[in-house]
Amino acid sequence: MTRVKQCSQCGTERIVNTPCVDPEGNVWCESCVKQDKTGILFQGIDQHLDDEGNVKRQGYYMKCGCTVWPDRNYRAYTDKGSRAVHLTPEEKRMPVEEVLDKLIDMRKRGFYRCTGDDKYLCNKEVPEAEAKFPLFAGTNCPECWKKHQEHLAEQRRKGHVCRRCGKPYDACYC
Repeated sequence: MTRVKQCSQCGTERIVNTPCVDPEGNVWCESCVKQDKTGILFQGIDQHLDDEGNVKRQGYYMKCGCTVWPDRNYRAYTDKGSRAVHLTPEEKRMPVEEVLDKLIDMRKRGFYRCTGDDKYLCNKEVPEAEAKFPLFAGTNCPECWKKHQEHLAEQRRKGHVCRRCGKPYDACYC
């Protein structure tokens, strides 16, 4: 398979991770896409070209540091991929660009969306000053953070801890 050769912006050879194309079909590396603040809607592509030498488009879209995967459990990522967001039922029906604009606006206003409570998906907008951050790109409101801490205490009590660091399994990143 032939790899996507280079970024049209910075010239980086052998683009890896999550390259994208802009509406004109120019290939961008992940770094240039994440740094772009012009509002271009990018579509993700595979790292390899198809048999005819064309880029293979993927199911994700990026804009101004936000990523939406409408075909993968309706998840999105803000803050250049460091924070996860579960889309609401309304957002799942919206066009991708509108969802991205909504998430970008939420972050500009200084809010995160809570990813806590796996059963019911809290999805409450949380001011940045009140947000807590469990492992793996999550964000918790104060109520869900309390539940998370109780869960970790229960894991400790049951002895479900990492042998290396001693932290509960859901707080370990060894």
